[in-house]
Amino acid sequence: MIDCRPYILKTVSLRYNGADLAFDLSHALFSSNDVDVGSRLLLKSVVRQVPAGSVRSVLDIGSGTGVLGIACAKSFEADSLLLVDRDALAVAFSLHNARRNKCRGVAAETALFLDGLDGRTFDLALCNVPAKAGTPVLDWLLRHLSTSLTPAGVAAIVVVNTIAAAARLSLEAAGVSMKHSEEGKGHTTFLFGRPAEAAGQALPAGQGVALPPTIEIARRTELQAAVLAGKRYAFRGYYGLPEFDTAAFATELAADLYDAAAASFVLQRGLALEPGAGRLPCYLRARGRAPLDLCSRDALALAASRANLTLARPAGGAPSAETGAAAVVEPEADYAFLEDVPASSCNLLAAFPEVIPGADRSEAFWQEAARVLQPGGLVLAVLPATFFDRLEKRKPRGFVKQRQKKRKGQVGAVWRFEGLPDVNG
Repeated sequence: MIDCRPYILKTVSLRYNGADLAFDLSHALFSSNDVDVGSRLLLKSVVRQVPAGSVRSVLDIGSGTGVLGIACAKSFEADSLLLVDRDALAVAFSLHNARRNKCRGVAAETALFLDGLDGRTFDLALCNVPAKAGTPVLDWLLRHLSTSLTPAGVAAIVVVNTIAAAARLSLEAAGVSMKHSEEGKGHTTFLFGRPAEAAGQALPAGQGVALPPTIEIARRTELQAAVLAGKRYAFRGYYGLPEFDTAAFATELAADLYDAAAASFVLQRGLALEPGAGRLPCYLRARGRAPLDLCSRDALALAASRANLTLARPAGGAPSAETGAAAVVEPEADYAFLEDVPASSCNLLAAFPEVIPGADRSEAFWQEAARVLQPGGLVLAVLPATFFDRLEKRKPRGFVKQRQKKRKGQVGAVWRFEGLPDVNG
């Protein structure tokens, strides 16, 4: 699990139903300044409507920094708490804050909404519903959220008022047992149980409701025939991710830079950092069959990029000069953080480094680049112009710039890694 401390912006306190709680927040995550209004409204609804002593297990979907799940787990003195988020950094913060507040039976998982629950059920399921996830995805979530409940369990959600009517329609279509709804100035809460025909009926062990993976629901566009730097590739857009219809300027710039570098470079194994829905990895795969690993905090980006890569030809090793047979390669892998990537595992790091206000990760980026790259490997990075200058200033000796290019406020460059200098020499 990643160390949260470099990302912490501030600590805020929250008194909830007699419990004094503290939460570390981050600019990298939702509601970085304080506990948001929607969460406060939902917590108020829960403490008023859910009977004390009725909750032994809590699920927090889209947990962020863990405020909802932790507050309710402490308030109800729950025996177990599961915190789930698509963002691996959010999962790390949720776990960090749960430990800080001494919650019992805590687990934290990186997953998309209900993925990975495997039939597990909870007395209380919480969700601050992300409006930008896309209408089909939200409709699917709300129609199936009650499957995560025990027979007498309660789901408690909060939505922005602009999607409250649609949320109500989804819940009505699911036939849930509505228990309470409250409208605030900008948010609406809904508390509900399982559909009437399912209420009070416990499922046999291991026979939970089987749901399709969220990534299948999140498809936004039909299969496209796209082009980057003269290379054609197949692509699908996904709700909740950018570039669903066209490539961004940053991606076009990255492809152009690699196209120029490829004349004197042979890709053996690549690593794409923060690939979005996967346009740049798809372009790299269109150029050859080198294995491509992916790295992103965002589980949706990893799933979408990997799904798009499967539309292309599979990875394979280059033919051996001695035998003519393709070399055996390690299976392609997905990672949440650069720190998780094995040392000396690639000869290309193609990166869109994330920009987090108040947490300059430039030095850490170069340290990890030097660790994961093989000597002679390339770093290709594209950032907004202001942040590119900061990245350049933090670059250690051993990375030699080969080319640089600007486009529409984005700056990209390619550096060759020649090894870090021997500090003892």
